[in-house]
This record gives sequence, C-alpha cells and structure tokens, in this order.
Amino acid sequence: MSPPVRIAVVGAGLIGRRHAEMVDREDGCTLGAIIEPDGAAAAAAVAETGAQVFPDITDIDDGSINAAIIATPNDTHLKIASACAKRGFAILVEKPIAHTEEAAREIIDVCAKSDVPLLVGHHRRYHSVVSETKALLDSGRLGDLAAVSAMWATRKPDDYFIEDWRKLPGGGPVMINLIHDVDLLRHLCGEIVSVSALTSSKSRRMDVEDSSAISIRFSNGALCSIMMSDAVLTPWSWEAATGENPNIARTGEPVYRFMGTKGALEFPNLRIWQAVGGVEGDWSTLLETEDLEHRTTIPLKAQLAHFVKVARREEDPLVTGADGLKSLVATQAILRAALTGQQVDLI
Repeated sequence: MSPPVRIAVVGAGLIGRRHAEMVDREDGCTLGAIIEPDGAAAAAAVAETGAQVFPDITDIDDGSINAAIIATPNDTHLKIASACAKRGFAILVEKPIAHTEEAAREIIDVCAKSDVPLLVGHHRRYHSVVSETKALLDSGRLGDLAAVSAMWATRKPDDYFIEDWRKLPGGGPVMINLIHDVDLLRHLCGEIVSVSALTSSKSRRMDVEDSSAISIRFSNGALCSIMMSDAVLTPWSWEAATGENPNIARTGEPVYRFMGTKGALEFPNLRIWQAVGGVEGDWSTLLETEDLEHRTTIPLKAQLAHFVKVARREEDPLVTGADGLKSLVATQAILRAALTGQQVDLI
C-alpha cells in the first residue's frame, strides 16, 4: 500500500477550512499542516482539525509535506504556487488558477519546469451528473444543441463582505462564482468563441459587480444566456440545486436548461423533455418527461481523491493548468465585454 500523501492546505478561509476538513477525513492522505498568517482564521482551522499551523509555506520542514492545496485570494496564487512547485509539492490550486492570464501562464510554466503535477480546482466536474450530462449531450439524444439557459442567483450574507478584497474588482461573483459555470459550460458544450455582457452594482453599491447578464457563443454555434446575482433571494443556484455546500440551503431546483432540436434537458436534476412516442415533434407535439437516475456525489471529496492519485502520478489531472487558463481567459473576457459594451471574440 502506498504511504499517505502529506498535504498542506494554504489558506484557512471558508473554502480552505472545508479542504482541510476533507483532507483530515480522506483515506490516502493526511493533513500535514495549515498555512495561514491570520491568527483568527488559523485558530478556527485548528479548532476544526487540530492540525499544526504555520504562517508561511517556507516554515514547513523539508520532507514533511509532498502536496499542497492553495485556497487563498486569487492574486496570491502565483507567489504561493511558485514556492510550492520549487519545493516539489504537487499542487491543487483553487479556481481561478490566478488573477491574470500572465500569472496563470507563470504558474503553468513553473510547475512544468519543476516537474510537479498541477490540478485546478474546478470541482463541479466531479459531480456524477456532469459526466452523465456530457455523455447524454454527446449521444445526440437531444439532437443538435442550439441553446442553453443558465442561472446562478442567491443572496450572500452581509458578513461575507467583511474581507475587503471581496468588495473590489476581481472579488465579485463573476470571478468567484461565474467562473465555475464558464468552466462547466466549456466542458459540456465546447469552447467559447465570443462573449457579451452587462454588469451592475445597483444592489450592494460596492466597487464590484453584484449582478450580471451574459451571452455566450460556442464553437459549435450554440448560444447561451446566463443571469447571475449574489444580492437576490432565489432558489436558483448551483449550490442550492445540488446541496453540495452545507452552508447553503438545498432547493433541488434546476439551474441549466439545454435545448436541442429533438428535446431538452433540465440540469442538474436530469429531467428530459421529448416528444411523445419519440417522434421529431414541433410546437404542436405533446411532450413527455423522463427523470434520469443519477448518483449523489460530494465533489470536493471526489476531487481530493483524484488529487491524491495525481500527486502519486497514478492519474493525469482532470482539469489541467491549460484548462484552467482557458476558463480564466473566457471569464475575464466577460468583465471586459461589460466594461467596454463590446462583444469580445476569443477565437
């Protein structure tokens, strides 16, 4: 049996503590350390896991760690990833891979030069409903995919914004939340070739957006519209739909609708709408539904199990640095389109 992968979790904020708890419980790995300079956050992490805390990655003794999960603010990813790579740690970096395209490319480069595996934390890809939806779309059962409607709308609590970086450009729902949808839609529908967008800070009146309306064109010609806001009370968000986040109440309501020439799919509940009797159908045709069976997945747990195998060189990263870079570029293009009022072409 292989020895456990010794993992350091860098960052003890909301997502960092969830990673630490997962590592502490997961077979095949041990929580070697938590890296957190903030005393209050470090104290909370210690209370939950009992792990040893260090203020900086360089404070760890050589040989005590062989992998790291980076869960810090976006603009710190490059510095921390570089330090980890140079120490030979396999790296799981939370999305987005970095705060700029240039920084993302530097992370990819330093990991390649140091010959360490790099996995980007787009954890939604590990849901069983995602692989089942990908197979369904690729099978042609819905015909040619023509349109996608997506929604992410919830109200973040006021204390979420205690940290100042969440009130500033780059810390809003486009870079923090929408990037998940961008990555998932790229995975399910193909590469994004152009985007248009509007953003608003009407509700929270901060320097960062709280609401956005986005239009996307994929390389296969399909179109997508996304409506998102972190300032509204609704049942329509990915976390509410799946129940994956214990801090967010589950509703089970679908948040994506995939529309093809032969039928439609609600997602992530996997309800198919097609013509009765399997005929081609048109707007006069009676439709029937079928709810597809699917397994329940804890995506962070599944991602961690994969990361352990990546660190052991038993599997290739499911979401590579190059993949994370493409999702970053597309998401930043959305912000650029909103700022300029112009369509941004990516390909």
